[in-house]
Amino acid sequence: MGVSMAMSVRSLLRKSVSKRRIMWKIVKRSAILFFLGIVLTLLITTGSGWTTKVRDILLYWPEWLVMLALLAVHLALTFFFNVPDCGGPGGLHLNGSHFNCTGGAAGYIDRTLLGGSHIYQAATPRGIIGGVLCKFSKEDGWIPLNKNLWSVSYILAMASTAFLLLALFYYIIDVQGFWSGMNSIAVYVGHDMVNGMFPWAWKCYETHWCYLFMNLWGTSLWMLAAFIMYRKGVFIAI
Repeated sequence: MGVSMAMSVRSLLRKSVSKRRIMWKIVKRSAILFFLGIVLTLLITTGSGWTTKVRDILLYWPEWLVMLALLAVHLALTFFFNVPDCGGPGGLHLNGSHFNCTGGAAGYIDRTLLGGSHIYQAATPRGIIGGVLCKFSKEDGWIPLNKNLWSVSYILAMASTAFLLLALFYYIIDVQGFWSGMNSIAVYVGHDMVNGMFPWAWKCYETHWCYLFMNLWGTSLWMLAAFIMYRKGVFIAI
């Protein structure tokens, strides 16, 4: 939503659309998407009240404080640690005003504590500061990559993945001129409404091949539905 809205706003500004009208479109689109989210949530709810979810979140407030403290310390060291002639995270920070500032504060701490001969000579994100967050482990850490928890590491990993996919789709759609598709919101809402229903899905045995075939079949049906809507000139937008 955020990426598409930014592109839409830029297009509207080029067409000399007033900022007040653009703001109204943003508010309207946000309200519609929020409403659709509520409807879809009510369709798949398990019957537990919202107070249960709030209670479960508040129950672990000490963990929230620990994670926020770790993140605050990491960000404080990264952006406010007084590194000689090299402020912030380095690289292109502050428009690259600090020449040859590789690694920023994290790199300075590593070089000071470990020495230049004990770290990778090429720039690397692995060091003491980053190692503390991942508990010096590949698949573990104080802030693990966890979708269900929406951890900071998961958010950053998904954001970087989304950025790479956006760059790929920009090349495919805008540069190469391939068809970008229509009715994405209709397909998304429709998929959630019939989730688990035949013929999009069926009772599947606990095998990867079964789930793979079922998901590919369901995706193909929605692609067919989107193609038919496109051929008939039916477009649903918000």
